[in-house]
Amino acid sequence: MLERLWAGAGLNLNTTTPTPEQMRNAIQELLANGRYRQAAARLQADYVRHNAPEEAARC
Repeated sequence: MLERLWAGAGLNLNTTTPTPEQMRNAIQELLANGRYRQAAARLQADYVRHNAPEEAARC
């Protein structure tokens, strides 16, 4: 989760029990603001470059 926030691909609602209104507002912001989509695409591309099982086996 923190990785997505750091990457700019998510929102922190600062609560463990968000209200339906908080969820609705956050989802609307994520869908309306293209910077979240761009950040998520960068994060996805970074994941694709790695073979986690193979990299973990080398440690």
